[in-house]
Amino acid sequence: MNPPFDSRSVRYEIVVAGILSEKDAFWFGDVALRTDGGNTVMTVVAGDQAALHGILRRIHDLHIPLLSAACLDGNNP
Repeated sequence: MNPPFDSRSVRYEIVVAGILSEKDAFWFGDVALRTDGGNTVMTVVAGDQAALHGILRRIHDLHIPLLSAACLDGNNP
C-alpha cells in the first residue's frame, strides 16, 4: 500500500534496524514497509516538517535504531 501523496506532502525513506511487522507500522501512521536485509525501509509521506519530526520521535520513543532518513522528492526539504 502506498501512502497518499499531494503537492504539499514530501516523501521520505527512513531506514531502521531490525524487521518491523505490519502491526508495528500502526505506530507510524500510513507508511509503506519493506525489508532490506535485516533492516526495515519505511516510505512515509509527511505534510510538513512537524509531521516528519513526529515520526522520528516515535522511532526514538520506541527505542528503534535509526539508520538513515532521506527525502525522495528532489530538492524539497
